[in-house]
Amino acid sequence: AEVSTLLSTLDQTKAEAEAELAKKDREILSLHHLDDQNTALLKLLEARSSDLSSEKSQTQRLSHAIEELEEKVSALDTELSKERSIVARFTGTSSHTPTTGYEFPGQNHADTDSESETEAELSPVYDWPSLLSLLPPPLGACLYTAGREERLCSLFEVQLSNLLQTQGDTDAEAQALLSKYTRVCSSHARVVQMLFSVFDLYREASTAAETADKQVAASQIAIGHVTEQMQRLRVESEGERDKWTKRERESQAELKALRTEKDSLLTNLTNLEAETEQNQHRSDVLLNTKREDIRRLESRLTLLSTRLAEADSREEGHLAKQREMLELVAAKVQQFEGVATKYIAVVKLTETLLGSVLQEYSYPLTRMQRQLDKKRRESPPTAIEHILVDYSS
Repeated sequence: AEVSTLLSTLDQTKAEAEAELAKKDREILSLHHLDDQNTALLKLLEARSSDLSSEKSQTQRLSHAIEELEEKVSALDTELSKERSIVARFTGTSSHTPTTGYEFPGQNHADTDSESETEAELSPVYDWPSLLSLLPPPLGACLYTAGREERLCSLFEVQLSNLLQTQGDTDAEAQALLSKYTRVCSSHARVVQMLFSVFDLYREASTAAETADKQVAASQIAIGHVTEQMQRLRVESEGERDKWTKRERESQAELKALRTEKDSLLTNLTNLEAETEQNQHRSDVLLNTKREDIRRLESRLTLLSTRLAEADSREEGHLAKQREMLELVAAKVQQFEGVATKYIAVVKLTETLLGSVLQEYSYPLTRMQRQLDKKRRESPPTAIEHILVDYSS
């Protein structure tokens, strides 16, 4: 029992030492794995820092592009202001009332009666409503007056030529009137031509002004879009700058924490290696001690086996004596079994005899009982029997 206890203790100690060594090996492997992870994290952080630097440069380029775009927008605003001033100046000069001496519609005229009589006979030369709708009121009124006087002059010329044809060439006054109205008509024709050229210029100026207005509106819309885009880009760039600054701070803090953790893990690894060496030395010493104990136990086991062999030989002698005694007891048991068999035969015979005797005496007893019952029925019952019958009922 002592030997088995020592052996189990030794096995348990050996298993504990092996388990401790395996645990230390697993811890060393986990520390190496953590070291590899820290190295990978350091590489990742370096890559992130390079990405941050590239994004910073990209943000700087974007800010430079935004500044250039702002300069272009300011130049475009300057050009638009110039175009507005040119259009306003041109529109202001073309909208002035021309000083040609012609009367506007609604004013008094010397030949109102003759005009009202002859104006209906003239056929329209131009589409006056459409022309006048394109012009400002002063210029349209002037043009309308010049055209009306031109038609009147042509009418007077026809009338005078008819008059001259009827009266002949001796009428000097009529000839002078004709030359006078011819000069007036020619001057009116030149004025009308000048007004139509001004009208063409004004139409071109109006088209240019409309185009300029459209360009100004488009430029304003583009400026608005560009301004919104600039503001959005500025906000996004500021947000990205803040975000990447925050990320850089977090990455720096994380890198610092990882370096600290790496240093602590390296220190723990060194301590574990030293502790592992000490435990290995202790386990070696313990194994040597246990080997010596095993040798002593083996010697004691040899001695005990010798003693056990002697005890076995003694026990074999005792067992031989016990076998002899058992053989004697078995013989006596066989004798007792023969006696018991004889006794069982006697008992069975006795049971048979008793059964025959009972069968012989059972009939007379039955007959006597019947006779007693018959006498009891024939004789009157006594008082005691009445009492017994009542009690039984």
